[in-house]
Amino acid sequence: MSTWLAWLLFLPPWLLLVFLEPERKRRFIPVALLSCLISTILFQMAVSLNWWSVTSNIFYFTHISAFVYGFLPVGALISFYWTYPNPWIYSGSIWLSMLCKRM
Repeated sequence: MSTWLAWLLFLPPWLLLVFLEPERKRRFIPVALLSCLISTILFQMAVSLNWWSVTSNIFYFTHISAFVYGFLPVGALISFYWTYPNPWIYSGSIWLSMLCKRM
């Protein structure tokens, strides 16, 4: 069951990129790569310092969750894709999500 969840966090988010304009999508690929890089470094630090452990995962990811290479970069790319012309929309969505978590 958990392997299926890992595959669902890894593959289907990439299918969302098919519907985006290629020119605008290319502009935000560095954002997705940076989010992958920072998260990978965080996961490697977590393994070294015993913060947490990933018990079940996709076969070629050892200590890194499939979320890091699936949903996270696609989510970062899509959020910048939709909010780029106006940075207040992006920061407003962050504040709104923080307020919803506190309620």
